Amino acid sequence: MTTSNNRHPGFTIVELLVVIVVIGILASITIVSYSGVSKKAIVATLRSDLVDASDQLKLLHLSGGLYPTLQICPVATSDQICLKPSGDNQFNYTAAADRKSFLLTATNGSIVYSITDDSVPALGSGVILAVAGPPSGVTAIAGFNQHTISWVAPASNGGSVITAYKIYRGDAAGQVYYVSVGNVLTYTDTNLVCGYPTHYKVTAVNSVGESLPSGVINVWGGSLPPCP
Repeated sequence: MTTSNNRHPGFTIVELLVVIVVIGILASITIVSYSGVSKKAIVATLRSDLVDASDQLKLLHLSGGLYPTLQICPVATSDQICLKPSGDNQFNYTAAADRKSFLLTATNGSIVYSITDDSVPALGSGVILAVAGPPSGVTAIAGFNQHTISWVAPASNGGSVITAYKIYRGDAAGQVYYVSVGNVLTYTDTNLVCGYPTHYKVTAVNSVGESLPSGVINVWGGSLPPCP
């Protein structure tokens, strides 16, 4: 009598699990690699769109001396602009109040890049810079042959750190000058003119420029240095 063996070779459960794990690892590597390449491509298009749009804005600034007020598409008037990003990118354009600077933001999903009139594309939404507001609360304490001037920092620094304050002085002798000090809130003036009242005003300086002046404060009377 002959017998036959009907068993056929096959995978064990352990072998199948190993194969599944290997396939899962390979798939994960593929997905991560694709995601990285895809993100780099999106970033490249965002940066390219920002540079092209910035060049377009700067050409308009050269011809008219001001940046457009806002972005209106598809039709823009003489003081507006139509900026068209590529693919799924989206623009958000803002001009400063004086129309001498701008902020342009490009977004694709959760990826955001921005550019200003004096920068290159950078990660993040950015801020539009402007001159600071004027200092306030200017006061003076009269001393012997000197005046100590104090003031309060501007309510707005324009998005840029205050680097200095300028103290302007004028007097009845017709002398007008200013002195620049660092980011401090007081200054002692010892360069007084004998017998003349003095008035002061203060401005703030940031990376964009100089603010409007504060209100004027007058210093009179007995604190003035005696005349020879």
